[in-house]
Amino acid sequence: MTASIGSTGCDYCDDFGNNATKNIDFASTASVLDPKRPVEPVQSVFLTSAGDFPSLENLPKRCFSANIPWQRAQTIRTMNGYAFPSQRILYRIVIPMREITSSQNPRIKQTLRLRNRRGRAQQERIIVDGLREILRALTGGVRPVDLFVCQSLLDPIVLRELDAGVRQFGIRPTDVPESLLEKLAFGSRAEGAVLVAQTPSLSLEQLAIPDNGLVAVLESVEKPGNLGAVLRTADAVGLAAVLVADPRTDLFNPNTIRASLGAVFHVPVAAASNQEILTWLRQRSLAILATRVEGAVDYTKIDYRRPAAIVLGNEAEGLSDFWTGPDITAITLPMCGVVDSLNVSVSASIVFYEALRQRRLQTLDPD
Repeated sequence: MTASIGSTGCDYCDDFGNNATKNIDFASTASVLDPKRPVEPVQSVFLTSAGDFPSLENLPKRCFSANIPWQRAQTIRTMNGYAFPSQRILYRIVIPMREITSSQNPRIKQTLRLRNRRGRAQQERIIVDGLREILRALTGGVRPVDLFVCQSLLDPIVLRELDAGVRQFGIRPTDVPESLLEKLAFGSRAEGAVLVAQTPSLSLEQLAIPDNGLVAVLESVEKPGNLGAVLRTADAVGLAAVLVADPRTDLFNPNTIRASLGAVFHVPVAAASNQEILTWLRQRSLAILATRVEGAVDYTKIDYRRPAAIVLGNEAEGLSDFWTGPDITAITLPMCGVVDSLNVSVSASIVFYEALRQRRLQTLDPD
């Protein structure tokens, strides 16, 4: 099957004059793109400016708009980003998948139970919302179990990327209607996909850090959003690990994943008791820096260029007395107003970036 394309200045059909047309064989196009991905023509495309196409491989990226229903022709973008009413989607990529339409399906019911901590613990699975978070989970080594998608909400190029991420584990996407995806998705995050995956390991003993590693310890943090925000900053500054001591919230709570923007899948994390983590830190000769309102040392006076652990307490109580001792330095952030404390994620950001500042200076000026 062929389709006509009008073009000016196109690399693969520049032998045609202005507003000329060229027939493209979809069979050969499919083999160029991916022999395992059938390409189905939907409607001819007439381009007033075909743009810079170095090869047919780049054609689908230019011919798909975001969030398009697959069964309906839509406008597409030219090289300058303008959409013209006369332009239509050229073809769509067909990905084999299963379909579920009923909320009574056992797989749907099982997935809905992952919304609470007990369900995640019983199934040893997590649920991931949001395209950015799902893609970061897949690139962060998470092992997928199920992928639910709503084709009418997804850019076909994104769908291909999601399919490639789960296909290597023998998983195929399952197509569900938008109403069903809204039930699976967290809050109003029906972005077109929901991933179910095995719970990643949180073993402290399996955690490895570099010789000059800088780690964070969070004691009994209660709010998933705060934990996610700390993980997001930890990823930004390049911490070696985040350890959660005596955890009161689930590291893979959907709110934690969302607040971290998926960083929870890329920052090495572990959870254990206070004593287990303290022993682990001492065995590795890390300097232990405990953040306290009444700390004796200003946080800017500390040398963070050495291997160290920055310990932060929870939102309501701060650090417990467990984190005191002759080998533990109490550090503080100056408070100049009427309040006597900061949100734990804010305190973490300030100290983490001071550590990064010092380490970058050391790299730039070793002397």
